[in-house]
Amino acid sequence: MSILLSLFYTLCLVAFILFIIIIEKYKRRTDLHIERANHLEDVLSSAPMGFYLQITANKITHTLCSRRLCLMLNLLNTSSDFDTVLGTLSPGSQRDLTEKFNRLKQNGTSFELVVQNSLNLMHLKVSGAVLKTPYPEQQATILWFENISYTTAQFTQSTLKYKQLSDEKEIILGALNQLPFPLMVENDKGDLVFGNKTLSHEPGDNADLHWQDLKFETSLHNVYRLKYGQDKTTEQGLKALLEDARLSHLNALKEVPCPVCLFDANTRLTFANKHFIELWKLDSAWVKREPFYEEFLNKLQEKGYLPQVKDFALYKKEQKDLFSRLTKTHEEFLYLPNGRIVRRQMIPHAQGGILFIDEIKVVEH
Repeated sequence: MSILLSLFYTLCLVAFILFIIIIEKYKRRTDLHIERANHLEDVLSSAPMGFYLQITANKITHTLCSRRLCLMLNLLNTSSDFDTVLGTLSPGSQRDLTEKFNRLKQNGTSFELVVQNSLNLMHLKVSGAVLKTPYPEQQATILWFENISYTTAQFTQSTLKYKQLSDEKEIILGALNQLPFPLMVENDKGDLVFGNKTLSHEPGDNADLHWQDLKFETSLHNVYRLKYGQDKTTEQGLKALLEDARLSHLNALKEVPCPVCLFDANTRLTFANKHFIELWKLDSAWVKREPFYEEFLNKLQEKGYLPQVKDFALYKKEQKDLFSRLTKTHEEFLYLPNGRIVRRQMIPHAQGGILFIDEIKVVEH
């Protein structure tokens, strides 16, 4: 009897020890799961997006909101449910997200959706997906929330800029189509990319046109060539009119009773009346070959007809610079070595260059 009792106590002790071992293993496994869950939460929380996690098992639902999502949506705690999350969004966004979320839970259909908060000040991209779990009875879904307000603002600004450029393009093309002469734009390969309404695409119709072109580069570094045609007969008529006007202008200058000359935009002496030639004692044949302004200054320097300056090269440079910067009448006095004083007016010419009008000032002794 005592042996049986001893055996019974021994079996009870063994059972108790096994129970302690099982409990300890279960506790360790539970602690390991908790540690892994905490680690997983830390990993998810470190993501640049906020998340809402919902796990359902045996009709019991557990929710978890990341701290980043709580800050993003002003949620009070990390256990906020789906309705609380929805309450931070605008009415239209609530409706759209509810529909997508229900479909995700029912069919496992992943989605991406852009929503706005209740004040319409923040744009959020929501991405929904189903997570796999080791337990068949569990269903886990996750919603990622990404603040795309800055990107949306940039996109809106780019859209407005594109619309503005498109409107300006239409205005420019409309103006080009109203031009009375043909115009076209070709790319660097010679392909036609634009032609206005005046441009004829029939062979031979553009034969009587004189074409001029210029190259230009866009902000995207694409090179194009702009070509426009002018009627040869019209161009010849205009040239004839301009030549008649020029000759009439020069004939009028010939009759001016004071020394007058004209240097063109290339600084060539294209006209000098007899008074100008006599004042500076120039050779007529030399004047007819249209010397440059620098040659004219050198000639006067050789004759001793220019004011005495310390740096003649600098003086010539300052004089030549007048052809590029003169916008109104410039007047100066030349004090010549022979004692004469010349009052000179330099007037910008309409077709480029400078018109010189000299006048001898009488000095009273």
